[in-house]
Amino acid sequence: MTYDESYGFTYRVTDVDGDTVTLTFSIRVNGIPSFVREQDDQPYTAGEAVSLELPEAEGGNVALTYFLDGELPPGLAFNPTARTISGELSPNVSYSPEGYALTYRVADVDGEEPDPLTFTISVNGMPFFEGSITNQWIPEGEEMAPLELPAALGGNGELTYSLSEENLPAGLSFDAASRTISGTPELHVSHPAEGYELTFRVEDEDGDSAELSFFLTVDGNPTFFDAVIEDRILRQNEAMDSWEFPAASGGNGDLTYTLDMNVPGLSFDAAARTLSGTPTHTGVYRLVYQVEDIDGDSAELTFHITVDGAPSFSGDVANQTYIDGEAIEDLVLPLASGGNLLSLNPDGEVVFGELTYTLDNVPPGLTFDPNPMSPMLSGTPTEVGTYTLTYTAHDSDDNMTAEDAAILSFEVRVEESATDRFAELNEQILSKYALAIADGTNRAIENRLEHMDRAGDVNRSFRFAAESTLHDMIQSGRIFENRPVNLAQVMNGSSFATPFGFGRGCILCPGSPTFWGRGDYGQMSSDDGSLDWEGNLSRAQIGLDARPGAEMLTGLALSWAQGSFDYTAPLLGEERVDGTYETRMLSLHPYVGFSPGRLGVWLTAGLGRGNLDIDDEQGTVGQQSSDTSLRTASVGASGDLLASGPTQLRVKAAATVAQVEVEGGAVENGQGNRIAEQTVSANRLRLALKASHAYEAGMDGQVTPELEVALRQDGGDGLTGAGVEVGGGLRYEGGGFTLEAMARSLVSDGDDAVEYQEWGAHLLLQRSAGTNGRGLSLRVMPTYGTQANSLTLWERSVAEVADRSTMNAQGQLRAEVGYGLAALGGRGVYTVYSGMTQAPERMQLRLGTRFEVDSSMSVSLESSRWQRMAGASHGLLLRGRLVF
Repeated sequence: MTYDESYGFTYRVTDVDGDTVTLTFSIRVNGIPSFVREQDDQPYTAGEAVSLELPEAEGGNVALTYFLDGELPPGLAFNPTARTISGELSPNVSYSPEGYALTYRVADVDGEEPDPLTFTISVNGMPFFEGSITNQWIPEGEEMAPLELPAALGGNGELTYSLSEENLPAGLSFDAASRTISGTPELHVSHPAEGYELTFRVEDEDGDSAELSFFLTVDGNPTFFDAVIEDRILRQNEAMDSWEFPAASGGNGDLTYTLDMNVPGLSFDAAARTLSGTPTHTGVYRLVYQVEDIDGDSAELTFHITVDGAPSFSGDVANQTYIDGEAIEDLVLPLASGGNLLSLNPDGEVVFGELTYTLDNVPPGLTFDPNPMSPMLSGTPTEVGTYTLTYTAHDSDDNMTAEDAAILSFEVRVEESATDRFAELNEQILSKYALAIADGTNRAIENRLEHMDRAGDVNRSFRFAAESTLHDMIQSGRIFENRPVNLAQVMNGSSFATPFGFGRGCILCPGSPTFWGRGDYGQMSSDDGSLDWEGNLSRAQIGLDARPGAEMLTGLALSWAQGSFDYTAPLLGEERVDGTYETRMLSLHPYVGFSPGRLGVWLTAGLGRGNLDIDDEQGTVGQQSSDTSLRTASVGASGDLLASGPTQLRVKAAATVAQVEVEGGAVENGQGNRIAEQTVSANRLRLALKASHAYEAGMDGQVTPELEVALRQDGGDGLTGAGVEVGGGLRYEGGGFTLEAMARSLVSDGDDAVEYQEWGAHLLLQRSAGTNGRGLSLRVMPTYGTQANSLTLWERSVAEVADRSTMNAQGQLRAEVGYGLAALGGRGVYTVYSGMTQAPERMQLRLGTRFEVDSSMSVSLESSRWQRMAGASHGLLLRGRLVF
């Protein structure tokens, strides 16, 4: 109970009348106040409105006064009258984390106080930030201005700040005390495109916290650092190895790779950053490899790809055949296509180029023009041979290997010049041909001098001869096919002489003119291992002469000659070319002869016109023709130097010069007449001596030793050589028998037979028929070498003798037996004979018949069979002579 301060009493006595007497006094009760209840601790939350009524006290004296000791949380106030704590707890205040300890007291008027009440008001304050942090943008590589983050409010106790530094860009740092971000963002670091999301956090002492989030964007640029992409050369139409390009770093967000290229056949995989494929077109390509981040910043690398494709030719170059010394028709070589026409110079710049052409192993005399628009081979080849030419097209890059080039190979054959070959043919054939024409005429003139009756020709004569040899026709080809007998063979050995008989011994009239003619057929050949040729020569002469005096003969001969030859000549290396050579000549030869005694001398000259045809199998040479002209001059002598009894010394000499002019023609661009203008000259000197002496022997016979010497010198074009031939022997004749032993030897030194030596020998046993040709005749003759009854060097050159001796270098045996019968009442003789020739690897059998009438007519027919290892061949020989 609460007592007043004191209680006053009045003690009164009242009388009856109301008089009173009073006594006053007071009673004081000393009471002690007390709280009716305890006060519990009070928890509050910042921002909450508070109205707390504290407990009431009772007791004590008179009025109670309430007191509240301690610090109230900010925002609260104590009303002692109402005993209330009220107010609003501001959230912006940092409250003590231990709470607020309060002492609640009460006192009465006399100061009596009970035990106070203690309690705690705790305010759970939540730290917080006012507002937000603006997102930040900073460039990489640049120092940023320090960024102070906002202070937090509220909370309990001291606030602690933190920043999610695991997201803080490299190069930046956070100072919690000053709440600042500072530093320099590192370069070439990949930054998220949306920026770094940072969380700024505050926490009070009791663990309450608040956060602010914001983005800090570092504006980065992607980069390849020092990476480079080297230029690369790829091969056209060859698959390349997958090529991985370098990765970039830096920038913002995902990086996207692109390759700006236009290389046909290649593709780029952006995800794998690889280039692959098979390039299909040559060229130099500039490629840009680019990286771009999400906000469009980029970096790039530039490089070049050269697609190294070899140029190519669409066709071939045909093999060419040219003639030595003849200008060729310009050969335009094909152009190549493809290859690299663009290239990089040392500065890495793309330059335009062109295909270049080379030609290797060009034959001497030819030149190659590498004009890129029209490569051409031209000129005049000067050296025979087979040349393999390599024609190469290079493109304009630096790759000069064979794999990066177009290559064609073709063959150029430079064959021997037909012009040179024809000139050599002319030298070899025409020199002998001209001398043969002169010799034929000279022989006819010698014959006219030797057989002329000094009183004039009174007899007419005709001689006919023909032969056919099937073996020669087949084996040598010298006879026209399917023509066993031809006119040329008929002419061989045929002759006639017809005197007009104006009067015997008439010196003034023109003196017994005689019309005469003769023909012969022979073979000419040359086998020097280079230019080989062989063929037939037919000659015919007709003439008219007369004797203006007893010791003089003058006349004019018309000569016709035709030669037909087959030749083979070097063409190229071991190859040879064949052809035919034909020449014809018609010439006039005036002549004069003197016979003042035993020695006769004659002179003749000749002029002629003719032509020659050469049919050559080389390429397009074909048949070539040219007119020719002939000039000859000869002088000769023959007769007895000594003719005294049994001793005889006979001499024969002749000198001939001949010249053939070949008119030829011009060759232009490989066309035209390849027979060049040419002069062929030849000369021949011959001298022969024959000595003999007859000795009487038994059986009315005689023994005659003989000695012969012949000298010959051939000179001029294609015909040079000299030789000396010596022969000798012993002959016995008597009683119808002849026994003979002869030998001869030839030594020469000349171009046609260098250091050539040859010899031959024979024995002869012969029984002759009677003087009238009747009866038995026998002939046996073994031989070795080249057998001849007289020296061969007068009629044949050293080379021809060598040719024949090669064929007859071995021994052989010849035999013949015959029997003559009277005919035509004794005026004629009919003879049947048989013969054989035995030689190594061959044998000839002959069977024939002759019919002779006096000395005016002779006809013979002979058949023969040649037996060889290769088979048998047959022949016929017909001869005739008529004098009338």
